[in-house]
Amino acid sequence: DNKLKITTSYLSDDESENADNVVRTALMKGLEKYKDQNPQVLSSAKVGATIADDIKQTSLVSILLSLGGIFLYILIRFKKLQFSLGAIVALAHDVLIAISLTAIMQLLGFTYEIDQVYIAAILTLVGYSINDTVVVFDRLREFLNDSPKSNVADTINLAINKTFSRTIITAATVFLVTLVLFIFGGEVLRGFSFVLLVGVVFGSYSSIFIASPVVVDLAGKKGKTSTEESVKAKVAVS
Repeated sequence: DNKLKITTSYLSDDESENADNVVRTALMKGLEKYKDQNPQVLSSAKVGATIADDIKQTSLVSILLSLGGIFLYILIRFKKLQFSLGAIVALAHDVLIAISLTAIMQLLGFTYEIDQVYIAAILTLVGYSINDTVVVFDRLREFLNDSPKSNVADTINLAINKTFSRTIITAATVFLVTLVLFIFGGEVLRGFSFVLLVGVVFGSYSSIFIASPVVVDLAGKKGKTSTEESVKAKVAVS
């Protein structure tokens, strides 16, 4: 309750040794009206333009490598390119939504620092979302193995319905815990918990409404296997 984290861009482009002293002097001048509470700077850190660019580059590489690794994992596990592409489209959607909402919140006056903790949250979001997607895909593969000539769209709808309660219960549990972290976790973890809150909602959404429909769309004509043919065959026999 008696500690504040102050972030400023004042003299952020000035790499001289004197810049830190000037910033500290300006900060203490701004805190003069609280001098009866004896304000003190407990710690400070400066992220220069070079370091900021390094963080941005390594963050981008980390996210791309994680998406590439997951693409290969899904391809090896399910042995179909449609599953990998569906999963990656859903994950890209989740990451973009999280980053976009962070920018929107900043416009509304709520600033979440994009640092290593924030990137860790993005990668955690990727892991959570793909786990939820794999559960649906596993059930889809199981149904397709049992009925290889069944219609893919109908089968994936059945798989989603069979896993829906599990998806909602898991998402609700994680959301409640993360909400507590967001409210009581302090400023350091506020950005992390915000990304997870967004990720739980949109990660569950994307598994059902993005990843699965992409698989159906990419299946093309093969996805329409033999429901119509079997009906025609029954009509011909009758």
